[in-house]
Amino acid sequence: MPLHDDFLRPGTVFVGAQRSPASSCEVCVCILHVQLPDSVLCGYLSIHGLTHLNPSITTFFEAEIIGDTFGFTSRCDHDWHASDKVDLLHWSRFPAFDRPLKHAVLKNPAFVYDFRNKDFVFMRWKEQFLVPDHTEQLFGASYAGYYYICYQKSTGAIHGYYYSSKQGKSESNLQELVLLQKASRSFPRYQFC
Repeated sequence: MPLHDDFLRPGTVFVGAQRSPASSCEVCVCILHVQLPDSVLCGYLSIHGLTHLNPSITTFFEAEIIGDTFGFTSRCDHDWHASDKVDLLHWSRFPAFDRPLKHAVLKNPAFVYDFRNKDFVFMRWKEQFLVPDHTEQLFGASYAGYYYICYQKSTGAIHGYYYSSKQGKSESNLQELVLLQKASRSFPRYQFC
């Protein structure tokens, strides 16, 4: 029995950039573990060129996949520190969060998105700590917030927007993540009963 789908599996690597109006940094993401029945995954996010003191930073992140377990609005989960308005603002930045989908979420905040049968997978990624030393704070860099993520299965593209309640509300603070999936060298993993 497969432990994951073809579109996201352990060992999948994405490369690209995190861009803001002031800078652009190289980013590499490696998926470590995927548990689709629970709508979660985790991995490493490496960013190069963010600070002069630490030219290369790698964090461990955990992700919630929007679907059966987690919804588009985070009102019930205080860990995200976002309102429905903030959620909808960020999800609406993705063309895939089109008018019918937005309307369904507005009409029913408990709307269940079927990511298994759609080309787009929406997620929230939260960086937890630095790797390898589990440091939770770093001068010149912050990961107090999280990313709103949209992954397109057919192209292997990831787009994301970083949000932190401590970050200003203006577009000049907007950080965008743009990644493409590298050619796969991993194999599906199976569990035999």
